[in-house]
Amino acid sequence: MDLAAAQGRSVATRPTHFVGEQESPQGVLVFCPVYQRRRVIDTPEQRVINLKGFVVGFLRVGDMVTAPTGLANSDVVSLRLTDVGDRGRPVAIGEFCPTSGVPSGSAAETGGLSHRYGIDFATREWDCECIVSAAAIRRMRSWQPVAVLVGTLLLTACATLVAALLATHASRAERTSAERAAANAALRAEIEERHRTEQQLIEAREAALAASRMKSEFLANMSHELRTPLNGVLGMTHLLLATDLTSDQRECAETVRQSADSLLAIISDILDFSRIEAGRIDLEQVEFDPLTLVEEAAAGFAPAAAAKGVGLIVCSDPELPAGLESDPTRVRQVLSNLLSNAVKFTSQGEVVVESRVMRSSGREARWQLSVRDTGIGIPESRRDAIFESFTQADGSTTRRFGGTGLGLTISRRLAELLGGSITLHSIEGHGTTFTLDLPVRVVRERTPIAWETRPPALDASALGDAEREAIESHARALGMGCCERGSRVIRVLDADAPAEEGPPLGLVIGLCCFGHEPAARWVERCEAFRCVRRPVRRRALLDAVIALLQPAQTEAGGCSACCPGQERAEASESGLRVLVAEDNEVNRRVAKRLLERLGCAVETVTDGAQAVRSLSLQPYDLVLMDAHMPVMDGFEATRKIREQEGAGGRRVRIVALTASATVEDRDRCLAAGMDGFLTKPVTLDTLRDALLPSQRMAA
Repeated sequence: MDLAAAQGRSVATRPTHFVGEQESPQGVLVFCPVYQRRRVIDTPEQRVINLKGFVVGFLRVGDMVTAPTGLANSDVVSLRLTDVGDRGRPVAIGEFCPTSGVPSGSAAETGGLSHRYGIDFATREWDCECIVSAAAIRRMRSWQPVAVLVGTLLLTACATLVAALLATHASRAERTSAERAAANAALRAEIEERHRTEQQLIEAREAALAASRMKSEFLANMSHELRTPLNGVLGMTHLLLATDLTSDQRECAETVRQSADSLLAIISDILDFSRIEAGRIDLEQVEFDPLTLVEEAAAGFAPAAAAKGVGLIVCSDPELPAGLESDPTRVRQVLSNLLSNAVKFTSQGEVVVESRVMRSSGREARWQLSVRDTGIGIPESRRDAIFESFTQADGSTTRRFGGTGLGLTISRRLAELLGGSITLHSIEGHGTTFTLDLPVRVVRERTPIAWETRPPALDASALGDAEREAIESHARALGMGCCERGSRVIRVLDADAPAEEGPPLGLVIGLCCFGHEPAARWVERCEAFRCVRRPVRRRALLDAVIALLQPAQTEAGGCSACCPGQERAEASESGLRVLVAEDNEVNRRVAKRLLERLGCAVETVTDGAQAVRSLSLQPYDLVLMDAHMPVMDGFEATRKIREQEGAGGRRVRIVALTASATVEDRDRCLAAGMDGFLTKPVTLDTLRDALLPSQRMAA
């Protein structure tokens, strides 16, 4: 049994007697090992370990020898088997088919014929001798010797066949074992290779995550290091422009401001592009007013368009909902990029922004924003390339227009992240139209204007086609008609054009570009006159109409809602107490001067610990807290302040003031307990917006 288990093949015992039957026949026990499935059994040790058991069989030697040959009870041939045994010690197995006609003994003793051959069976070597005695030969007829010879040959052939079959089986078993061993070795190699590959993938993923973290940290540090000095440059420039300057000094200050704004735009583009490439852009789904978003984005480019003499027009669908759900920050960024390019590449004519919503089922809809200009256009060969990084339509070294070439790349990536797309249509030399198509959800409808009396009608026939269409769209949205009979008509004219002599004009709304004032002759010729700045906002147009219909309540000839920040600037003069925590001396001076211009009483500290101490001594309406400061940073300081306030104490409004412009920093500020987030460089407008909630709380 041990030999069978170690060698992995069948093994026969020495000849033995089977006592279970009456005649106690002689035979051999054959042990066939059985192993565990799907286990490696290449070596004797592995065979012994994985041995499951044995299949044991008892073979009667006589039946095994005589049955295949048909010589049972033969009186002619006698078969004599001998087990050669271990180390050549033969052991007689027995003599078979013995009859009275076939005497025992060797052929030499009987004078007969004999034939001897060897048999290898189950690791045992047997010696088989066929004997035909002389007496049996004499009794044979003439054909019997031939029959004996043939029978002997058949017996030899059968024995040889049995031996061959056993050898074939052993060879096949060995071959199968070898193939199985090779397959197991290949499987082990494949498993090891897979483990190596998985380990390499894990290491590569960890390296990629580490690289992404390092890139994010680099972006945050670069944003902080670049925006901090820019905050000082832009802040001081704005303060300088608010003082009395000579024309040369003002020109120099304006040049510094414009250069700083350009540098800030380039930095923002590079940082945004890096965030998109690193997959660090987080989107939000919040409600916003699409009309306000488009009008505010366009108003930011009014100075640049007016400086070039280019018209800037916003035309919004009268059925535009009051509330859509998407990411307004990213939509504004894409729209601003498209407007920036349109104004930059247009030297004459106009830039028109169109906004409309196409509804589908339920509250699902698609918002289309198109920016059309009359600029240089884009050659057909360059239309695909302009969406590539650092590429512009004019790629020559002597190009007239600046920029990084990242604006359209960022815009397309953001549009795709929002689930939409950007398409373009352009005719070289005649202009370009970019269309932003976004999926949105309608969350609030716009409430119609309720007029106490019959609303007036607006006559915009003296304007250009695009601007007339925009005014008429506003009129329909506000419930007013366009040159309807029976209604009081208010004429809408271009107040930037020279006022000619002529009859009185009645009620007039004059449209003026940024920085322009209407000529006095316009006021003289009109029964009542109101000025509205371009691009025309719907609310500003309504305020001007109401002012014209109620002249006693307004100053004649004034500019109604011509500057959207005017009311906020007046409202900010409320004497709020503001604490500024900022470690950079230049930024402290900038914030203090800007806040003082807004009518605030300002105190400054240089670290978070001083801010906590100051708040424990006296109350403030607002705290502008820099996030990164020595001794104690803004995050820890905010947590300490919130702990001091307790559950029922007065909660001071804390707004982060930081040069880090990443979403992670904003979330970290809000998680620390801050109420808002301002990114450097700060301006009067951003500070004014930050003061409004505190003003409402103080009131």
